[in-house]
Amino acid sequence: MLATTCSDVVATMTRKGVSSLEDFEWTKQLRYYWDTDIDNCVVRQTNTRFVYGYEYLGNSERLVITPLTDQCYMTLTGALHLKFGGAPAGPAGTGKTETTKDLAKALAMQCIVFNCRCVCRRCAMSALLAAAAMPRHQLPPVRSRCACSDGLDYKMMGRFFSGLAQAGAWSCFGESCCIFSCTVVVTLCAAWGHSS
Repeated sequence: MLATTCSDVVATMTRKGVSSLEDFEWTKQLRYYWDTDIDNCVVRQTNTRFVYGYEYLGNSERLVITPLTDQCYMTLTGALHLKFGGAPAGPAGTGKTETTKDLAKALAMQCIVFNCRCVCRRCAMSALLAAAAMPRHQLPPVRSRCACSDGLDYKMMGRFFSGLAQAGAWSCFGESCCIFSCTVVVTLCAAWGHSS
């Protein structure tokens, strides 16, 4: 798949007459260079530069690179270059998590997926509506919290963020509607040494 993508990229650059290293069609590609100044491999895209992570993540398949994948990569690398995170948004099942994981793999960075299946009030209500034919006494209770987030408190989240920072790893929070904003705020305040 990657060979097909590469030949498509070369064909597009040839068709558009790319002749300079500063042409956007070239700089928007994820490229690998050996930087002799730091004696290390760097990954570049647009105006960003990352030191290659050397995290071996197995020999699994990569995503098929599409124009949308390229745009996601450019957006995420631009945000990371500015010391921000990224939050790809869109409908379920469109590959947001997989794209983030694939970019992490391209940069050889460990990416921990923290996925919380949501059983919050909104989701429980839709499940209740789907089960409208059931007798009332058999309906499950509407929960105000996610079943898997009962153990999520600021201490657990603090340990999670601490481990990420110590390992230099990325995290991808999938279906994070279960993590209450107060838990995240208290965790970040504790991590930054502020009183809550």
